[in-house]
Amino acid sequence: MRFTISTFGVLAAAPVYGALGASGQPPQLKRAASGRQTRTWRLKSLVAIGMKADNNSKTVIDELILPVIDQEILGSIRGEFETVQAMYTEKVQNLTQASEAAQEGFSRTAALSEESEQCRNEEKDALIALETCLSNRESQLAAHELACATQTAQAETVCSAISATFNLPSSCAPTSFNFSQGEESMMHLEAHKTFVDGLQAQLSQAVNRYGDQVRNCSDANAAAATACSAWDQLGVEDSCAPERQHFQEMRSHCDQGMEALEVQQCSFGDFIRQKCILLEEVENLGSKIASANRTDVLSEPDRAAEWHAVQKSACLLEAVRDETNLDDAAAEACATDRPYPLTFDYHEQTLYNERHGESLACTNNPGYGFRGLTHPGETSADYHSQHYALSFADDVPPYSFCGAETPAAMVDPPAVEVETAGEEVTVETSRHEVIFSYEFVDGFVWAEFDLPEEFAGQEVEVSTVGLTTGDTVLEEPCGNDDYGGMLQSQCTTAVAAGAKVAVRPYNLGSEFSGEVRVTLVGAATTTTTTTTTTTTAAPLLGELAPIVKDTLVAEIHPSRHYEVSFVVVPEGLQPDWASLVHITRGENCCHEGTRLPGVWFHEHSTRLHVRAGRYGEGNDGCDPDEALPMNQETKVTVRVADSVIKVSFNDTVACEKGTFSQPTDVEGSVKVYAADPWHWPAIGKLGQLVYTPLDG
Repeated sequence: MRFTISTFGVLAAAPVYGALGASGQPPQLKRAASGRQTRTWRLKSLVAIGMKADNNSKTVIDELILPVIDQEILGSIRGEFETVQAMYTEKVQNLTQASEAAQEGFSRTAALSEESEQCRNEEKDALIALETCLSNRESQLAAHELACATQTAQAETVCSAISATFNLPSSCAPTSFNFSQGEESMMHLEAHKTFVDGLQAQLSQAVNRYGDQVRNCSDANAAAATACSAWDQLGVEDSCAPERQHFQEMRSHCDQGMEALEVQQCSFGDFIRQKCILLEEVENLGSKIASANRTDVLSEPDRAAEWHAVQKSACLLEAVRDETNLDDAAAEACATDRPYPLTFDYHEQTLYNERHGESLACTNNPGYGFRGLTHPGETSADYHSQHYALSFADDVPPYSFCGAETPAAMVDPPAVEVETAGEEVTVETSRHEVIFSYEFVDGFVWAEFDLPEEFAGQEVEVSTVGLTTGDTVLEEPCGNDDYGGMLQSQCTTAVAAGAKVAVRPYNLGSEFSGEVRVTLVGAATTTTTTTTTTTTAAPLLGELAPIVKDTLVAEIHPSRHYEVSFVVVPEGLQPDWASLVHITRGENCCHEGTRLPGVWFHEHSTRLHVRAGRYGEGNDGCDPDEALPMNQETKVTVRVADSVIKVSFNDTVACEKGTFSQPTDVEGSVKVYAADPWHWPAIGKLGQLVYTPLDG
């Protein structure tokens, strides 16, 4: 039997990938990449076995090789497709959620903006009414002042005329009388009497005039006193008090509304910028998936090419089984009749809508400015319309009034160290044996176990034996597998600190579970222990204190695994997310490093919303069902360790979720807020905030 195409020539179209190293791919993709490498060598091995088969070739190919190709190799390709599709779809879903949050934030901001503008107009009307009242009062004061001055001048004029009232005649009566002269004396007496009568008449008239002048003076003084008193009274009384009170109440009410608007507007700015970041990430990821000849497992064209190459190999093996000749063109035609059956969903309509539909655009849209009245001065003429432009720059706040963050000193989580004396101990390690339980699903999951530290840096013999059914393949630390059909379950190699043992089943289909015994044989080691150190983290915040928005407590160096605890006393509810503690590299949400963790109250509730970033999802978390009691102290603990996030109340677990096998690894520093600058502050008190790193 002769063949016109070589065994390995038929695999020319199958991509062969090198080690990914620190590629930044999620762990499931790293393993898938290793699986693609394994698939390539496995296919070569199977083709080689099929080509060497003798009279039993039909049985070997039909019952062993072709089923393995279909179930393991093609099944692995399907699983890899599903992994990439799920990762991409999850990012699209995150984008959709962020877009919905931005849209909701826009609607809330627009509504608050309209309310604020209406409130400011009413406030301006109240100020105009106050200004009108004050203007009228000034006119009244001027009129009363003039009346007081006029009446006082008139009183002075009237009263000054009193001294001229007693101006009597200058002639006088005779000073002596001679009664001896008789008749002549009687004449003199009669004249004197006449004179006295006239003088009395004049005096009576003068007295009457004086009385009149005194009464006129009194009346003038009374009128002046009345006019001046009215002026004084008007000056003392605040006749515009109702207008002033109404305006002040409107000013206070509108200021509160403006503060709420600015908080919401800054929150919206964060939401729309986060949506745009996620949109760019999704588009970049989609571009990578659609590209060919990549060095990772994202490429859908590479996956289709591999599928075609595997089908071409299957066609060759079927030709061997049927003892027929198959040239390259025939093999190509045969593989073409078995096309790649999977269609990647790029969610094109969703992305189009995010870019061009009714969704909020990632541009400096003037509509994001939310125009409204502001009042930098104290008169109605000072009110004017102000426009704040939204910025998409990373190094500035979304709106100018959002402000810069308050700087804080860089600190490592403070700790109290207690040392106890130890002794030198020599340990001879010649053999280490452990039995592990494991489960393999779809051929992608390796059983991985950390090598004991005492073997670090040594030449170690590693061997594995499957205890349940079948055999196992030792993937690490030997860096080999069952290439060429040879079972590789033992090796001797030098291992470094932090090395792992990675094991998978050999040739048992797509699903397998059971137990494996791992045996390590190494040289004797000597361990010297001089001290034992116990570290307890000290609080970043001390005693309970009111929760204040945008309170930057510290900047710390974070740990991948950590525990955060604090004591909180809820004293009220907020109409939106209410911030308690938020540890972030500087942004609100929702990619890695922005919530490490973040803890809020739900709107109108004391139920906790706990988010903590992990690889591939910066907004994962666990929300307990139980709400915290009002006006009571509750110790809240958030722990991310051992692939699990746990939320505890008073040291009792209230919520846990096992999705944190790859928690976020953030380089540099992060900010610790209590509460953050992007949300309403929780109403209540918070203290005893402790951050404990768990990575050593």
